[in-house]
Amino acid sequence: MKKFVLLLFLSLVVIYVSFLIVNPKSSEIQEWEKEQQIPNLTKKQIESWGYKSLNIKHEKVYKRRIKIAIIDSGIDKSHQELKGIVTKEFNAIKPNESIVDDTGHGTGVAGIIGAKNNGTGIRGVVGSNRLEIYSIKAFEKGTSNIEVIERALRWAIDQNVDIINFSAGTSKASVELENLIIEAVNKKIIIISAAGNSFNNHIQFPANQPNVISVGAVNHEYNQVSGTTIKNVDIVGPGLDILTTFPKNRFDFLSHTSSATAFVTGIVSNLLSQNSNRYKMKHDEILNILEENSKVIKLSNGSKYYFVQESYR
Repeated sequence: MKKFVLLLFLSLVVIYVSFLIVNPKSSEIQEWEKEQQIPNLTKKQIESWGYKSLNIKHEKVYKRRIKIAIIDSGIDKSHQELKGIVTKEFNAIKPNESIVDDTGHGTGVAGIIGAKNNGTGIRGVVGSNRLEIYSIKAFEKGTSNIEVIERALRWAIDQNVDIINFSAGTSKASVELENLIIEAVNKKIIIISAAGNSFNNHIQFPANQPNVISVGAVNHEYNQVSGTTIKNVDIVGPGLDILTTFPKNRFDFLSHTSSATAFVTGIVSNLLSQNSNRYKMKHDEILNILEENSKVIKLSNGSKYYFVQESYR
């Protein structure tokens, strides 16, 4: 029997869990974000509260382009914000067919990571001149299965990408999937994965695997986004009402661990691109740098988590 993997779509639930005892100054949100109204983006470029909260500086010296594989619903590579950035693609569901993003999820993730800084629309975390996105369609109508995910991971590994962004998860996995994760890690491919959107706080596969960076989601007040997994995650990112790209040159809001994972992927990409040798940085080193630069959020039970910030070296 095939085991289905559910894509991490945003929920209609907007109740927030507030249990912080130390809370950094909230990130400022704009009026259109409060109202969830999409502004006119044809003549201006906006930065979401999520982008602004990362303290991104673009003065650093970047030495190389980073290849990011996005395993998702596919990407609309013709979107004005993504043209020329999606350099390779693979349909893991129907290998002989072209990719159509039927849900907009993959296009939304790609926009958060790398939407062009072109004066209109939105701005991604990574500059397009140092980014190549490899689009892998592994989800259709929000679901996939183990065999498809195995093909997707196999292709990403064979392409020798720098980062695999996995904004999805499953409660169970095959031995082959686990072995593929190990193979990717051994090749120094950084895997960044959504912890999951559930109330039971169980981190889903592959975020629960050793040497995979697991990501949780918070809102602009640094409170856990309701319905998401945050316990024991490696790092958290902006995960509520993030304006990003959607198919057919549209823009819309993406939430939860999917958007948070995309932000973390962007920050890690900027970090890697400062180093001319990809093999000098390992998972533990990257995670340590992320933690050192993060905003530390302390919880009432004595534990803490780290809100991702731009990583300076």
